[in-house]
Amino acid sequence: MKIEEYLSTLPQSILSGEEIQIPPDTIREIFKFAEIGEDDTFYHLGSGNGISLKIARDEFNVKNAIGIDNSEKMISLAKKTIGEENNSNIKVIQQDVCEAKFDDADVILCWFMDAEILETLVEKFQKLKNDVRIITIWAPLPGCLPQKVDFPYIIIRSLYFLPISKQSVLIELESKLTCSTTKDELFFFRIFFTRSFSIV
Repeated sequence: MKIEEYLSTLPQSILSGEEIQIPPDTIREIFKFAEIGEDDTFYHLGSGNGISLKIARDEFNVKNAIGIDNSEKMISLAKKTIGEENNSNIKVIQQDVCEAKFDDADVILCWFMDAEILETLVEKFQKLKNDVRIITIWAPLPGCLPQKVDFPYIIIRSLYFLPISKQSVLIELESKLTCSTTKDELFFFRIFFTRSFSIV
């Protein structure tokens, strides 16, 4: 089956990352992988029910945890998740991520496959301070070589957008995959990588 045919069989929510809530244990794995801690201001773009913010603040002691989501329903759920802790150190903002500001971020978690959203976010990420850790799932940001990979989690640090071939990026990415990556995971990774890279 061709990659395009396989992609057409997947739910749109899987491809876009929309309306998908990352399980708490997976969030903890991502945070350990990214080595977030007390010196970090953490942003989750498309924060959904807000559980990532609560875990980041309560269990990983980040300095600030901020979630941005354009869904009124999700923001409402997030406020319930956060409860009375919705203060200056942990908060949610109802806003389109393409219009949001996150200049003070040290760590950003985002999962979007929509070409227009990615194009806008990549432009914003290029203007961030040095050494910001951007965590994506399944595929890297278009045209970016990751600093660290533990499939399906990918970290890009201090973004560089280079005129390099898709094949070069794929070789570099696969060299960073852990030994525990299965053939099925690698296949799925290649599918999402191809979709991500195709927007540039």
